[in-house]
Amino acid sequence: MQTRLLQIAQLIASYEATGIGGFISRAEKLSRNLEAEAPRHLQARAVAMRGTVLWTRFEHARKPADLQEAIACFERSVILADFDVDAWASALAELAALARLRWETHGEAEDIENGLECIGKALDVTERSDQNYPGREVKKASLLEARYLVFGDRSDLHAAAQCYEHALSASDAPSASLFGLTASSYDVAMAAGMHSNLALVLVTGQAAIPRGQLDTALQHAETAVAGVPERHRLHARFLSNLSQVRLRRYEQTSDLDELRAAYLASEAAVAATRPGDAAAPIRHLCLARILDARLRHDPHPLYLDRQVWLTRRIRRLPRNSESVIAQAALLEAKALRVGSEFASGRQFAAAERRLGKFARRWRLPADLQTAVLEEWAHLALRRSPREALPRFEQAVERLAMLRPRRAVSLDEIQLLADFRGLAGNAAACAVMAGHPDRAAALLERGRGVVLTRQLGVNRPLLRLKRDHPDRAAAFEKIRDQLNTRRPNGPNEREQLARAFGAIISEVRALGGYEDFFDLDFEPQQFADRVPLVWVNVARLGSHAIIADNGFEVVELQGVDERTVKSAVVNLQRAATGGPEQARETEAVLEWTWTHITAPILSRLGIDGPPTDGRYPTVCWIPTGLATQLPLHAAGKGDEAVIDRVVSTYAPTAMSRRERGTVRPDRRVRAVAVAVASHSGLARLRAAGKEAAIVAGHVPGTRILKDEAATAAAVSEALNNADLAHFSCHAAAPDRADPGSGGLMLHGSERLAPGDVPVSETAALAFLSACRTSQPAIEMVDESLHIAGAFKLAGYRSVIGTLWPVRDRQAVAVADAFYGHFDPAQPQTSAEALHLALREIRSRTPKDPRTWAGYIHFG
Repeated sequence: MQTRLLQIAQLIASYEATGIGGFISRAEKLSRNLEAEAPRHLQARAVAMRGTVLWTRFEHARKPADLQEAIACFERSVILADFDVDAWASALAELAALARLRWETHGEAEDIENGLECIGKALDVTERSDQNYPGREVKKASLLEARYLVFGDRSDLHAAAQCYEHALSASDAPSASLFGLTASSYDVAMAAGMHSNLALVLVTGQAAIPRGQLDTALQHAETAVAGVPERHRLHARFLSNLSQVRLRRYEQTSDLDELRAAYLASEAAVAATRPGDAAAPIRHLCLARILDARLRHDPHPLYLDRQVWLTRRIRRLPRNSESVIAQAALLEAKALRVGSEFASGRQFAAAERRLGKFARRWRLPADLQTAVLEEWAHLALRRSPREALPRFEQAVERLAMLRPRRAVSLDEIQLLADFRGLAGNAAACAVMAGHPDRAAALLERGRGVVLTRQLGVNRPLLRLKRDHPDRAAAFEKIRDQLNTRRPNGPNEREQLARAFGAIISEVRALGGYEDFFDLDFEPQQFADRVPLVWVNVARLGSHAIIADNGFEVVELQGVDERTVKSAVVNLQRAATGGPEQARETEAVLEWTWTHITAPILSRLGIDGPPTDGRYPTVCWIPTGLATQLPLHAAGKGDEAVIDRVVSTYAPTAMSRRERGTVRPDRRVRAVAVAVASHSGLARLRAAGKEAAIVAGHVPGTRILKDEAATAAAVSEALNNADLAHFSCHAAAPDRADPGSGGLMLHGSERLAPGDVPVSETAALAFLSACRTSQPAIEMVDESLHIAGAFKLAGYRSVIGTLWPVRDRQAVAVADAFYGHFDPAQPQTSAEALHLALREIRSRTPKDPRTWAGYIHFG
C-alpha cells in the first residue's frame, strides 16, 4: 500500500514538472485500483490520493467533472478517517484548497468561507513542527487572498502575508507531503510558491508601498524563480509574478531599470508558458500591462506595434475569458491614443468597435466596464464631443456601482481613486457639447461618491432604526451583500440591486422618509439658495459652471492641472516657511484671483463690495487639486473675494441638501477638546486658552482637556453635542491609506475619520488643527479628510484648515469667529467665519497665511 501511494505521488510530481499527460493518466489508473483494493483502515488515504490525482488533472484539463469528483473524494476521506487524525486533517486541508478552486471556477463566495473553516480545523490539530504545517498555512493564505478579492478588506491581505511568513519560518526547507509521503520536487516547488505568493501579497492593495516592503517583495520573487529549474512547469508562473513585482516597483519609484526588468521577466514568462496552458492569457495580459507603462513613458512606434500585435494575440488564445479579452481591447485602445501620431484611422475604428461590444456587456466587473466605457468615450471624442458625451455619462453611471454600501474600506477608496479624473473629463466634454446642466450633473454623480451616499443614509438610518428596526435591518443586510467586488453567481448583483431598490421604495413609503437614500442631483432643489460654482479643472479643459437661475459657463484661461498643481505646491511650501514666504502665498492668491475667481464673480455680476454691507454668499465646489486652493482668499491689490462675498464650500451640491438646522428647545450643547501634548509632537501652549475662549462665548461648554480628552470620552461627548471645537494636533490622510489621519488626543490616542459618531443634531464642528481639510492627493474629489469625516457624520457646517496653523494664530481666529457667531443660529457660521477672517486680515495685512487657510463647509 505504502509503495503504491509513493508511486502515485511520484507520477503526480513528474506530471507537475513536465506536463506530460501520460504520467497523470497512469496515476489515475493506479489510484482507481488502489481505492478499490485498500483495506478499511487505509481507505481514507486511498480515496484522498484518488482525489489528488483528479484535482491535478483538473488543473490541466479544466474538466468540471474532475473537480466535482475530487471534492467528493476528499469529503469521503474526512468521513473514512475515523480516528486517523493525520488523514482527517490532510483531507480537510485539501478540501480547503479545492473550495478556493471551486470559487475561482464558479464565483460562489460561500466556498471561501467553507474553505477557511476546513483549513482552520486542520491547523488546529497541526503542530508547527509537522511537515504539513507550511502547506496548510499556504492554503489558508490563498483563501484569505480570495476573500480580499471579494470584499476588499486589507486585513485579509495582512493575515495572508502572516500565513506565508509562518510557513516559511516553520523550517528552513519546508516539506509538503501527500498524506505522509513526500516527493522532493513537490517540496521545492511548494517552497518557491510560498515565496512567490508572498511577494505578490506584499505589493497588492496599497497606493503607496514602503521601500523596505518593495525590497522584501523583490527578494521573495527572485528566490521563487531561482528555486525551480527553468524546465519546471511553475517556472513561467514565478517569472510572471516577478514581473508584476518589478512593475509595482516602477510605479512606486519611476525607476526605468525596474520597468525594463519587468518587461524582460514577463517576456520570459510568456516564452516559457506551454501551449494550451490555462494561464497563458493572463501571462500575456501581464506583458501587455507592462508594455502599456513602457509606451506611456516613451510613445515609440515600435512599442505601439508590439502592443497592438500582443493584444490581438491575446484575443486569439484558447481557454480565454471575456474579462481578459476586454482588458486586452482596453489596452489596445489606450496604446493607440498614446501613440496616436503613428496610428491609422482604420486601427482606431477597429479598436472602437471592439470596445463598443464590451461597453454593452454588463456581466463585466463594474470597475472594468467603467474603464471600458471611459476609453470608448475618449475614442468618440476624437470625432465629436456630442458623440462622446452619452458614453461618458454611461461611464459615470457605471462608476456608481463602485460606491461602498457599508463601512468605507481602503480598497474601495483606492478603487474610486483609479477613476478620479473621469467626472471632470466627462463634465468638460459636456461643456464642449453645449450642455452645462449635464456637466454639473456629471460632477455631482461622479465625485464625492462616498460622502454623498453616506450623507444620504446616515442620519435617516438612525431614525429608521429607532422607528422601524425591521426595515433598517433589511436595508443594512442587502446593502452589505452588495458590498462585494465579485457577485455570488452571474445574476446575483442584478437580483440584489432590484432587492435594494425595493427596500428603499418601502422605506420611502413610510411617513417622513420620502428622501431616504435619494442620490439624484436635481438643480431645482437648490434654485432658491446661494449660487453654486463648480470649478472644474480637467485634462480636457478647465471651466467654471455656475448654477444661479439657470446654468452658465466661464472658461478658465491659463488654468490646467499643471498650473493648479504648481499653485498648490507653492502654497503648502510657503505655509511652513518664514516671513519671507508670505509673498509666495500672495502670488498664488493673485494668480487665483486673475485666472479663476475674478472672471466668475464678474459673470455673477458681483463687481465690487456690497454698498449696503450685506455680503452675498457663494458656494464653491472645486474639483481635483483645485479643492486645495483658497478661492475665498484670492485677491490682487485692492480687489479680493473676501471683500465681495461670503464664501462657503461643498464637496458636492448634494452634500448641502440637509444644510438647514432645526433648533431644539434647549440650550446649545457644546464640547471643546483641548490637547496640548501628543506623543512625539510639539506642545501646543495655547490649546487650553482656546478652549476657554470657546466656553466664554458659548455658555455651558463642556471642556475635555489633556488627560480628560481620551478617545472614549470624546466620542461620548460628541454623541450629545450640537457644537464641537477641537484645538489639538491633527494628521492629514497619507497616500498609503487615504482613510488614515485624525485628530490627536491624549497620549497616543486619536479620533480617526471613521470614528466620528453619526449625529442627528450636530450643527457645527470647528477643527482648529493643522490640515484638517487636506485629503490624500489620490482622493481630492472624495473629501476624505478630517473635515469631510465630520460632514459625513452629519455636521451641517464644518470649519477646517488647508495647511498648518500656528498656535497663537489659531487662538486669534477662534476668538474672532465666536465673537461674531450666534450659537442659537448655527446656519450663520459661514458669515461669522467671513467676518473673523476679515478681522484677522486687517491685523496682518502682509501675511495672508494667518487667515487664508481657514475654510468653511456648509
